[in-house]
Amino acid sequence: MKTIKKAKKKQTDAFRFQSILNLIIICSWLMISCATKSNLSNQDSIIEKNQSIRVENWKEDLNFLKEKFEKEHFNLFRLMTKKEWDNGFDQLISKLPELKDHEVITEAMKIISKIGDGHTSIYVPFQGKYQFHQIPVAFQYFEDGIFIKGADSSYKDIVGKKLISIGGIPIKKVMKRLEQITPIDNPQWLKVLGVEVYMTIPEILYSLELTNNISSVTLELKDANNTIITEKIDATLFDINSTRFVDVRPGWTTAHDGSKNSLPLYLKNINDFPKDFYWFEHLKEKSMVYFQINVVANNPQKKLKTFCEDMFKYIDNNNVEKLVIDIRLNSGGNNQLNNEIISNILKSKKINKKGNFYVIVGRRTFSAAMNLATNLEQKTKAIFVGEYTGSSPNFVGEDNRIVLPNSNIFSSASNKYWQDSDENDNRKWIKPTYFNVLSSSEYKNNFDPNMQEIFDLINQ
Repeated sequence: MKTIKKAKKKQTDAFRFQSILNLIIICSWLMISCATKSNLSNQDSIIEKNQSIRVENWKEDLNFLKEKFEKEHFNLFRLMTKKEWDNGFDQLISKLPELKDHEVITEAMKIISKIGDGHTSIYVPFQGKYQFHQIPVAFQYFEDGIFIKGADSSYKDIVGKKLISIGGIPIKKVMKRLEQITPIDNPQWLKVLGVEVYMTIPEILYSLELTNNISSVTLELKDANNTIITEKIDATLFDINSTRFVDVRPGWTTAHDGSKNSLPLYLKNINDFPKDFYWFEHLKEKSMVYFQINVVANNPQKKLKTFCEDMFKYIDNNNVEKLVIDIRLNSGGNNQLNNEIISNILKSKKINKKGNFYVIVGRRTFSAAMNLATNLEQKTKAIFVGEYTGSSPNFVGEDNRIVLPNSNIFSSASNKYWQDSDENDNRKWIKPTYFNVLSSSEYKNNFDPNMQEIFDLINQ
């Protein structure tokens, strides 16, 4: 009997111990659960608070942008109504909670592009927390389509191939979407800013539903044998200096690397800073000076005034009968320096004659270079060769920088009107007398149809 009582006592003690242990576990679980719920609640509160601050910051930035543009732009409602302008901002602000930051920026770019001038824009974020990305590929819009003219060595195998689609979207539709955000004076600038810059930026492509992430872009390409390939290109942070290279960045593989021909004159010094500001070469067999100016600014080694004086002294003292000024790659600078070129041409009895003076222009001829082109057209006997200019003879221009207070994103509201032609001149561009658009095969073979056109003309 004693043995049975001892056994029952042991069972009772074990039961009590297990019950106490279970109670401790339950209490601990409840405490952890409550703490977890409290932490989650606190995290949700922090996230909600941060989201509220984010939305308010963007709202403040957008209202600031709207007010500054209304005060400072030369003619804000030339192409759209005040109601359309107001509605654009109201709709964007109402969607802020559901949009990612890069979508907010791209939607704002859409509103600003409707103003309709190439100098009025929101800059691609190139620094800070909103810095965009870029794929290491150089596109160009040729006569026969858009091709990859250069790329980082990691993607050398796709150089020279034709672009068919981005993210499965055919290139014609891609261009239509890029048109929504690209500030332009005329359609030529879409081929520059839209194709060569915006098309390489995943955040913009994502916002236009052309890619599903901001770390890479998927391209569909076609080679010379019409074989279709798909290539995923990884992106790195956007570098504002990349926009300086009008052809291909130094060190990249280019589509003309395999050409047996030497580089054409217009690409000869293109990445040779600071010589690429402006330079000239005497083509003795043609009794001609070729003068390329890629930016209307003073070279730190020789001011434009001194350079022009020296060049025209050389022309006067040597067997030179003809002059070619090449501004096809010149997107502007300080138009107050243009007179250094024009005044010397007007004084030159050798050069300012019909058939002796040629100007090459193109889609990149813009801003101060457009002022120069129009003045040369109006005041000299220049013969124009190339393709349509990137701006019009009379245009709203001037970089007028505005920085948004919270995001620190840069924008510009053009505040000047440049009239270098007749007040009734409503042309979208200067159309050259001799019209040429570069083809992909000409680029690959280092052939310049514009200089060849000039050579043919002087040999007639």
